[in-house]
Formats: sequence, structure tokens, C-alpha cells
Amino acid sequence: MTYFLQSPGVRSCIEELSAAAKGYLAAIADNPNFELVEIRRTEDAGVLVVDALAGIPPRSPHGVRDVERLAIEVKEDQAPVVHALRADFPHLPHQNLVAAAMPRQLCLSEVPWEEERATETAPRRLKRVTEWLERAGWGRLYARGQPLEPYMFSLARLVVPNDLFAAEQGTPHAVVRQGELLSIQPIGQPPQAEAKYVVMPVLAQPTDEQVVHSLPSDFGQLAKLLESLGVGLVELVRQATRAFATDGTKHILGLHWLFLVHIPRVTPERSTASEDIAFLLEGCSIGQLGEALGAVMTGAGMVGLDLADLVGGKRQYNLDLGTPLPLNPVPQLTSALAARMSGHEPPAPDRRMSIIGVGAIGSTIVLNLCRQGETPGVLVDHDIVLPHNLARYQLPPAAVGLNKAECVALMASAIAADTSAPESFAEDVLKFEEESKAAKALGDTHLVVDCTTSRAAMRRLAQMTGLKRRASCYMTASASDLVVIAEGADGGPRIDDLDVQFSYACATEPCLEGVMTSHQARRVRYAGGCSDLSAVLDQSAVVTLSAIASSRIRCIDAEQDSTVRVWRYEQQGPSVEVFDILPASVSVRDFAGGWQLRMSDSVVDHVRRFRLGKLPDETGGVLLGAFDVTRRVAYVVGVLPSPPDSEEWPTSYIRGSKGLRAQVDRVSRLSGGEIGYVGEWHSHPEGCLAALSNDDAEALAQLATTMGREGLPGVVMVVSDHELWEAGLAFLL
Repeated sequence: MTYFLQSPGVRSCIEELSAAAKGYLAAIADNPNFELVEIRRTEDAGVLVVDALAGIPPRSPHGVRDVERLAIEVKEDQAPVVHALRADFPHLPHQNLVAAAMPRQLCLSEVPWEEERATETAPRRLKRVTEWLERAGWGRLYARGQPLEPYMFSLARLVVPNDLFAAEQGTPHAVVRQGELLSIQPIGQPPQAEAKYVVMPVLAQPTDEQVVHSLPSDFGQLAKLLESLGVGLVELVRQATRAFATDGTKHILGLHWLFLVHIPRVTPERSTASEDIAFLLEGCSIGQLGEALGAVMTGAGMVGLDLADLVGGKRQYNLDLGTPLPLNPVPQLTSALAARMSGHEPPAPDRRMSIIGVGAIGSTIVLNLCRQGETPGVLVDHDIVLPHNLARYQLPPAAVGLNKAECVALMASAIAADTSAPESFAEDVLKFEEESKAAKALGDTHLVVDCTTSRAAMRRLAQMTGLKRRASCYMTASASDLVVIAEGADGGPRIDDLDVQFSYACATEPCLEGVMTSHQARRVRYAGGCSDLSAVLDQSAVVTLSAIASSRIRCIDAEQDSTVRVWRYEQQGPSVEVFDILPASVSVRDFAGGWQLRMSDSVVDHVRRFRLGKLPDETGGVLLGAFDVTRRVAYVVGVLPSPPDSEEWPTSYIRGSKGLRAQVDRVSRLSGGEIGYVGEWHSHPEGCLAALSNDDAEALAQLATTMGREGLPGVVMVVSDHELWEAGLAFLL
């Protein structure tokens, strides 16, 4: 006897089901492999209990039967969950982890639901269930090469801070050694053990002296040199030393001075420049020099003020103390210096970009831009760093387990001294609300660049309001091609329109053949889970193409038009070839039920030419494009002409089918599965309107039935003498 486990929820009826659950109920009724047993519901889901028929041996050695009792749990915003209710359903690969007493769950896809839902429909999901059962029954669930799933789951250079001269003269800063460099840092309390010197930054008067002809041999000669530059070094030292003796920083008196002087220079051409010079004063401590200058008195472990100095007594100072040692000041890297060293102008103060997705390409782009003086203002990525990411991410091993956006933001802030860390958000762009803090941060930037390689994320950004300009940057399925898509400055096609046009170009332009073709052999599993897949990427290609992307992103602001550009990386050589795709403008029409049609105007141009070539006869063909079920968008980007076996008369047209399937399949394959059949088009004779005839209406009904089996709408376009496509378009729901 067969025992079944309790299905989730309680008994219910059709009226209590959500729209999504009703969609699955309709699909079950149309699918001969499924028979409805009962309807149930939980607090947030509809549950459809079914008997599923699979084409497997009656006595499968793998424990799956030709009829299995399943419960399909349907929620509005989550992937449907399929429970196997038979109590002795076998332990098999590709099942989700559940508690021991719970029904087993089928793992139907290794693709994240947020990616899959754009094209997933109830009929397609049921087909996946049937395929899973059949593969399980024949022992073919495991992908070849997949690891077993877990049983259970001058002298020294001196680095000078760029803001040091803004500090008050005499403000203590320590000098510490970093390898072969000396570095100036704010002094601690007490000072760092390695600190030996205290910096005194001073500002000199402009001078037209070009060189210093002799090196000062003691403090007196150094003071005399600086006096010619308008610096009263003796008095500065006296004031600072007395301050140290009275404000609780007496420990500083045992350290040594480092005098850092900023000198405005007047060139022979009377233009101005500036230079920093630095001297360590060896052989004489701060306290010793202060005592020689009458600022303090030391002795018996005590430090006090020189009374003679306080009452205005006349003293002869001893200035031949210490040995000044010159250093070579090196400024810290600032964003302006980084831009200048890269050959760029510093970005305008209001120029601020966002990067969505800081993976292999995104993290490299961010750090490239920082090194060119343009640190992005906002980074968004919800993912964490995994060990295998280090093979191609610009992150250290210590980043493993931490959020990607936060780690890259920290690295970005460390490049230029005057750059604050970008705002980082550990959020999924597919899930945050448009009024969230992350969304508002994106709206405050002039350019949002999607580097997620996620079509769902790109389409989400395309529909977000409040963004000024969007671009997308990703490597294609070939793992050796870079695509950078950018919207125009004054509107025009959105990035999702441009991306669909690019996919179609990959199927129709010989130079782009293979760019979007899926390379399953170039996928690698880094762990045993179903979704633990990553593309095989040559690090040389990642670095090369990321550098190109960084430069391309910098150019977008100066361009007004939408652009689509592809770079092909050839490892043998290596070499890079570039291709431009001319974007087409897009016409948009909204329909009942929330559906929107987005048609490239190049489609209209093509059908008009096909019509003119066949007059006085009518003609027609097939429309190509893509659907986004989640966002209820239909994209039309391509058109196929009339097949050779079509019947064409002056007042009638019957489309044939010879070679059509092969053409559509080829477009789908070369576009990476993105572009396919979306509907039909036909022409009307001269002098006729684009209005639908009775025959057209009948054809529409047939198309609605055919496309409805896939849970999709159909598109029909009629073209006549002068009417645009809007006048004769029917969109079937």
C-alpha cells in the first residue's frame, strides 16, 4: 500500500486561490500529464495536489514511479515549491534540504528564481516537473562532472599628507618608517613607539630664487635659509616648544624636529608653481633645541619655562646645533593627481556614478576608475565574497565571507588620500523598493552602471524611475566578449531595449556570430550545490576587458546618443576587435492587463520594404523578440519575410512554413536563447487600411490559443500604405 504524507495547508477552493495559483490550476487542466487531486492553501500560498505522469519504466530501479503524487505550492513572489508526497519517495540528487518528517522537495532549476521568473510560466514549470521525474526515473539527474552533494550541508622619501599644510603651524605629527619610506601621521598620546620625529609644517613666502646653492650644516644656517623665504623659524620653534612644556605633551620634548616647508615658486616666465622641502634635525632633541633658544629649561628630570625669557631678558641664543638632513617629500595620491597621471581632467564636482554589481568585472572597473581619479559614489551588491572569487576579483583573501560592495568600497577609499569611501549597500537591486535609501542614492548619481551580468537586474533598473542615465557592462556567454550599452543623454531607447537589439544583432550580424552562444563546456562547479556554477574566465581577458570598460564608461557623459559597443578578445595574440551596433529608436504602446509592447522602429522599416517588394500581392512573415513575463513587457526587434511556400494574392495571404522553424531556431541559438518567435505580421493591398479583416481576426484567435499554451501573449502587426504600425497592431492577452 502506498502511504502519502500530509500536503501543506488546509483544504480550500478555487475562489480562495491567488492569481498565480489560478494560473497553475489552468495549466494543470491543459496538461494531460497532470491530474488535479485537491486544492489546499496556506497563509501565503495556494497548494495544488496532483498526480503527475512520467514516461519512465514501470519498475524503475531508481525508486521513481510512473505516477507520483505531488503538491505544488505557489506563492506570489517566490519560486513554486514542488513536494513529493509519497512517504517512501527516494533520496535523489537535486532535492532541496528539508526536515526529516517533511515531504521531499524537487530542485527544478539551478538558476536563481529572480533570474528565471522573467521567462517562467506555469506551463513551462509543469514541463520542468515532468522532465525531472523522467530524468530521475532513468537515473539521469546528475550532471556529468558534478561533485557529490554533501551528505548533510635623496635620502628617504617622505610621504606627505595632502592636508598637512592646512594644519596649524607647530601641530605635532609623527614620522614613522614604512619599508623604504617615511610617512607622516598624526601623533598619538603617547606617541607611537616608532615615532622619532615631530613635523612642523610651515608656509614660506613666494620666491623667484631657483636653487639653494648650499646645504645648511646646522639649525642656525637652516633658520637663515628660511628667513630669506619669510619664515621666522626660531620664533616658531620657541612657541611650539613652550606649548609642549605647558600642555601635557612634555614627552614630545625627547623627540626630534622635521621641518616641512611649502614654498610658492615664481618661474622665469613669471608663472607660479610650488614645492615642498623637508629637513630632519639630527643630533638635537626638541627639548635641547628649546633650551638653547631660551624657551624651556630642563634638568633633574624636570621641565620648566625659561624665566629669563618670560620676563623679556636679553639672551644670546646658541643656533649651531643639530644637523639638518634633507628629505624628498612625496605627496599622497589625491583624486586630482590620479586624474592628472592618467591624462584626464579631474571630474566635475557634481559628477558621481553608481556601480551595481562588483564582481570580476565590476570590482576591477571600480578600482580602475579610482586610479583614474573618479571614485564611484555608490556601490550595490548583495553577495558575499567566496573563496573561488579570489581567482579574478580585485580583493584580498581577508575579504572572504564579507559583503562584496563593502569590501570594494573600503579598497576604493584607500587609493586616493582625499577620497571618502563610496556608499555601499549590501542589497539586491531586484528587491529594494524605489523609496529605499539605496534607490535614492542611485537617483543622486548622474550615471548608474549595471555590471551584474544579470538581465533581470538590468531590466529592473530600466524600469526604475528617478535615475538620470543608465548603462550596462557585462561579459557575454562566450566569456571573451565585452558589451557596453549606454542610454542617450536625452532619452531614447532604454538599456533593456538596447540589450535586446544587441542580442538580435548577434543572430544576424556575421561579425558577432558566437558572441552569445552558450558555452556549457566553459562552466565550472566550485561546490556541490545546484547553483554553485561559475563561468570559466581567463583572468587576462577579465583584466583587459575591464580596462576597456573603465575607459568606455568615462566617455559616456560626453556622448549624447545611445550606444552599443562590443569588444572581442582573442587569446591567441592576444588581440581585441571592436564592433558598433547602430541602435534603433523604440515605439512603446501600453495595453490592458499591464502589458507593454516595445518595438524597434527598424522592424517597421523592414516590413515596409518587404511589402513594397511584393505589391500588388499581400505578404507577411514572423516577428522576433523577447518576453519579460515578470514585468509584462514584449520586445519586438526583428522580422522574417514570407516563407517560400506561402500563398500570396492581391487580396489574401496565407503564410507558409518552409524553413521557418530552422530560421527561428538559429536566431534563438545565436542570441543565447534571448530572441525567439513573438508573433506575426502581414501587409494589406494598396488603398486599404491597416484595420483587421475577418480573416485577420480569426488568425488572431488562433495565435492567442497557440501562445496561450505557453502562458504568453501574441503580437500581430498589419502594415498598409501610410499607416504606422500602431494603427494596425493587435496585442492578444
